[in-house]
Amino acid sequence: MQKVLEKSCEKVIIGAWSVPLSQVLSDEGCRRLKDLGLDFIYLDIGARHEYAQQALDQCRKYGLGLFAFDAKAANTPMDRYWSLQDSVSDYVAHPALWGTVLRDEPGIYDLPRLGLLAKAYQAFSAEKMPVINLYPSYASEKQLNGVTYREYLQRYAAEVDVPYLSYDHYPLYGDGTKTWVQDRYLSDFETASDVCRQYNRQLWYFIQTLGFNKIVREPNEQDIRWQVYCALSFGARMIQLFTYGSPGDENGSTGDEVFELGLIDRQGEKTPRYEMVRRVLRELRQIEPAYLTCRHAGNMVYTGAACAGGVEEEVDITFPGKVVKVKRQKNYLELEHPLSSFGPILGLTGEGPVMAGCFTRQPDGQAAGRERRAFTLVNMVDPGERKRNRATVSFAGPVRLRIWSYGEPRELEVEKEWSPELDCGQGIFVEIL
Repeated sequence: MQKVLEKSCEKVIIGAWSVPLSQVLSDEGCRRLKDLGLDFIYLDIGARHEYAQQALDQCRKYGLGLFAFDAKAANTPMDRYWSLQDSVSDYVAHPALWGTVLRDEPGIYDLPRLGLLAKAYQAFSAEKMPVINLYPSYASEKQLNGVTYREYLQRYAAEVDVPYLSYDHYPLYGDGTKTWVQDRYLSDFETASDVCRQYNRQLWYFIQTLGFNKIVREPNEQDIRWQVYCALSFGARMIQLFTYGSPGDENGSTGDEVFELGLIDRQGEKTPRYEMVRRVLRELRQIEPAYLTCRHAGNMVYTGAACAGGVEEEVDITFPGKVVKVKRQKNYLELEHPLSSFGPILGLTGEGPVMAGCFTRQPDGQAAGRERRAFTLVNMVDPGERKRNRATVSFAGPVRLRIWSYGEPRELEVEKEWSPELDCGQGIFVEIL
C-alpha cells in the first residue's frame, strides 16, 4: 500500500484499464505504454496466473506498476478470507506488483466481504494495495441495492479500510445528431470528494477514452482534457483511463456491451486518441508540481441556462439484443453545496457555464500559517458542442496570478476582475500569488 501512496506524493498517478496481454509481453508494447505517460496498468494474469511472472518482469523492466486481475483472489468467500494469502502467494512479492483487484463495482451487500479481504491482504502485504472500484450514481437501483449514492460511498468508506475511493463516471453521450453530458456528473465528484475529506481518502477517478453501446460517444482531445480538468477540480490524485485497448471481439462485442476503439485498435496499432491522451497527460505533468501543493476545499459553479430546470428527456441505450430506455434530467452541473466565494474570489460568471475548483495551498519553503489559494477554471459547456466560453472571476481586490494554460505558465496582475476566454473543453490552473 505504501508504494502507491508514496508515488501519489510525487505525482498525479496515471493508469489504464483493459491493456492487452500482447502489449505487455512485447518490448514495443511496453515502450508505448510508458511513452503515453502511464505509471501503471491493470492486467488479467490468467486463471492459473500463467501470465503473472512474465508480465510483471516486463513491467519492472519498463518502470510500470501492475494491478492484477486475479479471479481466484477476487472470488475468495468471506468465510475463507484467510485463504487469500495462498491465492496470491506466487506473485504478490514481485516488486512490479502494485496490488490485486478485489472487485469492480460492488453492491453494498458485498462490502463486508471486501472489507475483510482488504484487511487480510494488507496484513500479509503491507506494500501492496487491494483495489476496489465503485459504481457511478447512474447505476441502477438494483446495483446500488436501494441506497442513495452518498450512502453507498459512505458505506464503502466506513466498511473497507483502504486509503482511497475509486469510481468511474463516463459522461460523454451522443446519438449522431446531438450530444449531452450524463446526469449528475459534477454531483458525483462532489459526493466522492466529500466522502474522501470525511474519511481522509484519496480520490481516484476513471475517465472515458472510447465510445460504447452506440450512445456513449467517442471522445476527442477536448473531451479528454475536459474530463481530466474536471477531476483535478475536485482534488483527484489518480487518473485512470477506460480504456487503453479495444475490448470485445472483432466487432467490439463482449456479449453484454459493444465497444468502439480505445487508444490502440484490435490489431495493436495506435488510434488517433493515443496521441490525444499523450498530449493531455504531458500538459498535466507541467502543472503537477504546483497542483500537488494544494488541498481541495470545494467548488464554485455558474450554470447559466445550461441546466434546463430538471426537464426530463427519454433516451434509448442499445445493448446487444435489447434497448433500454432511460430518462435524463439535464442536471450535470448541479452541486449540493457549491461555494459562493472563496478567499479573495468573490464570484464566478460566464457567457456559458463555468466551474472553479478551489484549493488551499502550502508551497515548499513557505512559512507555516501563510496559507494561500489556487483554483482551476473549466469551460463547462458540453464539449460536444465545440464552443468557446468567456468566464469572469471577481476578486475582493488586486491580485497577482500565475496562470497555467495548456501547461504553460504566465503571470498577470489583476485589479478586481479577470475574464479569460476558454477554448472548448479547456481547463486552466491558477495560483494566487
